[in-house]
Amino acid sequence: MKVGALHAYAERWLGREADGTSPMAAYMGDRIDHYQMMFAQEMAHTDETRAAALPDRRPCVPLKNPKCWRRMSKLLI
Repeated sequence: MKVGALHAYAERWLGREADGTSPMAAYMGDRIDHYQMMFAQEMAHTDETRAAALPDRRPCVPLKNPKCWRRMSKLLI
């Protein structure tokens, strides 16, 4: 995952948190244009990002084994 790129994308559409957020959207005509707002970079896991995952969730990242994710579990992260 390219965390820096995702952070820059979020700041573009939400604004800097330190300055107070100011969400905005892209429009084409009078409708929201979701294609302009899509995050276009690959978000595949690498060996480094998989190793950085929480220790108890490493075998589950990416969502390989559905048994890792209990239905209606209250995950805080």
